Amino acid sequence: MVQEIFQRVEEVNIIYQFIAVFIIGFVPFLEAFVAVPIGILLGLPFILVVLVGATANWLSVMAVIVFSSFMRSWFSKKKRITLIITLTDVFKKQSHTSISTEFPGSHFWVL
Repeated sequence: MVQEIFQRVEEVNIIYQFIAVFIIGFVPFLEAFVAVPIGILLGLPFILVVLVGATANWLSVMAVIVFSSFMRSWFSKKKRITLIITLTDVFKKQSHTSISTEFPGSHFWVL
């Protein structure tokens, strides 16, 4: 069964084989353990398979970094606005003369 799959994949155009290695390499941690060995088993050149797999892995890591930095900046702006609104509500509701500081097992009041 596995031999039949490899025979069918070997008959496919070499460009599609490299695209398959690229797609498998795009998944983190599969680049070195799955994508490169599959490319070598298909008879593709070793250096090109390693370069395609490493490039795909690098692009996926860069995509995660860019997305996470975008989300962090978006959430920090939203959180900053929410924090300012929350703090103003707290100061409006409570008097400024007493502030409570809580420690485990005890309460301290500052007047």
